[in-house]
Amino acid sequence: MKQRGLGFIDRYNFSEQEISKVSSDCFGPFILDKLKEKLEITPYSLSIDAVTIAGENIFALKAKHLENDFDKEFKEEVTSIQNKIIGIQSFKESSKGKDMLEIINGKLFFNEQIQKNLMGIVHDNASVLSGDKNGLFGLLSDKSRKFLFDLKDPCHGLNLSVS
Repeated sequence: MKQRGLGFIDRYNFSEQEISKVSSDCFGPFILDKLKEKLEITPYSLSIDAVTIAGENIFALKAKHLENDFDKEFKEEVTSIQNKIIGIQSFKESSKGKDMLEIINGKLFFNEQIQKNLMGIVHDNASVLSGDKNGLFGLLSDKSRKFLFDLKDPCHGLNLSVS
């Protein structure tokens, strides 16, 4: 680079770590705040999964909701499904339903309206997610809600069976 007179690129370029830090510390919170504003006024569901990778328990949380946008080409409102990752977090010690609920409370349930707009959860039917008492579904159902849809993802379940 220096031979071609482009040495300034090395001096004024961002490293991968700097780009990652700016993305996660600046853009991430802004995007998550906008998503929370949307989930306060829109019914949504959560896709939830927990996995162990290299001995580390990881929890992933994604929200799905419908959004209407005006399509300029067709000159009409078009409804689309929005999939937004809320967070990926490691478990500190265990991966029980109450630990998952604690993560959801910390990352998403900032007010009662967001909690009320939760319509369902999708998961792989692991007992820690689907249990009526100590599973995440049971703990979420206890939050004075009239209805919560529980979808045990058949594709995920078949994949777990095969593996």
